[in-house]
Amino acid sequence: MPYFENCLLCPRRCGINRYLTVGECGVDARIRYANALLYKGEEPPISGKRGAGAIFFSGCPLHCVYCQNFAFSQMAYGKPIDLEGLVERYLILQKRGAWTIELVTATQYAPYIVSSVRLARERGLRLPIVWNTSGYETIETLDMLKGTVDIYLADLISLDETFCERYIGAKDYPEVAKKSIKHMYEQVGNLKIGEKGRGVKGLIVRILVLPENVNRIERSLHFLSKEISKSLYVSVMDQYTPVYRAREYPTLRRKITVEEYERALAIVEEFGFENGWRQTHHLKRGVKEVEW
Repeated sequence: MPYFENCLLCPRRCGINRYLTVGECGVDARIRYANALLYKGEEPPISGKRGAGAIFFSGCPLHCVYCQNFAFSQMAYGKPIDLEGLVERYLILQKRGAWTIELVTATQYAPYIVSSVRLARERGLRLPIVWNTSGYETIETLDMLKGTVDIYLADLISLDETFCERYIGAKDYPEVAKKSIKHMYEQVGNLKIGEKGRGVKGLIVRILVLPENVNRIERSLHFLSKEISKSLYVSVMDQYTPVYRAREYPTLRRKITVEEYERALAIVEEFGFENGWRQTHHLKRGVKEVEW
């Protein structure tokens, strides 16, 4: 595919020939994935009771020092798979009862995704396609995905330039994310939920609460409320864990407190959002569970 000869798929626009070497995303032109499984930890319209059919792709355009999926996104762990194999994974996950097909960190493979979903639809894939993204996307790639992706599950990491430069390695993230999230919303609208609570089409925006509110979530929520919609589905996450390189940074060395999360929820309410989810983690018999 010509897209990979001078790669401009993500906002880095590094122009690398990924047939010869790896791009800023850390991967070459081969599709690589770390796992494909039923995953129950997402928002209810994405996971249902059986779980989302999640495929975790290798590589990522961002360099978050606290990345929760660092093994495959930052270190590019994974194994090669061709288009036919990807189509088979979609259909196997559907057969196993997946609620949706969730593509996690797949920007660097966008042209392959479009082709694989088209082939899978021809072979009986009926599930909504979820694009699990950092929010760091180009308008051109989003336009490529139009008609392929049904639901955008987008992080809005931070709209603070200082935070983004230091902790995710992308000073331009705020401006890029604002444009991309606006474009996602224009493309698919607010989340529509169909029979049995399954998400059908639309945008969900995730806000991860960090210690000391270092990512300044009020800036993100102000943008979403004023420039997107107060009817937007907002998912407020309490799951931050200091992994990867987080312990190199004093502010990020610990999990958030109950008080910090409650304050984050209060900020969401202050901005008047009507739809969304809060998250609670607890220990039961030594196993970490998620409740929405």
